[in-house]
Amino acid sequence: MRDLEAATGVTFSQDALARSNKIYNEHNKAMRKLTEVLEQHPSITAVQRRDIFKSAYFMEKEEHTVLVSQLMEALSQVAEIESKLKVITTGILADSDGLLKIFDEHGLQIAGG
Repeated sequence: MRDLEAATGVTFSQDALARSNKIYNEHNKAMRKLTEVLEQHPSITAVQRRDIFKSAYFMEKEEHTVLVSQLMEALSQVAEIESKLKVITTGILADSDGLLKIFDEHGLQIAGG
């Protein structure tokens, strides 16, 4: 930690680190729940799903957690009867627009990854 403080010029306190851990743990919990919710909503395309998850890299975690919670609340009001073949993806390949569009075109739904 001292190396990080020297590199950034910022002093880290135990309280600040505890707050940061709490924020990240809440965000991780929301994202795990989102994975479960999205599995019940095949109308969310593979590209949209990727964008939801990827947006977390470009936003403050507190803000992203709020937006994800709002999305889950909105989705809880929608009952879907459509069904798609569920697949699980891993790695950076699942970030390819071309691949994700193929999933959507062929009725595949990402259920985890």
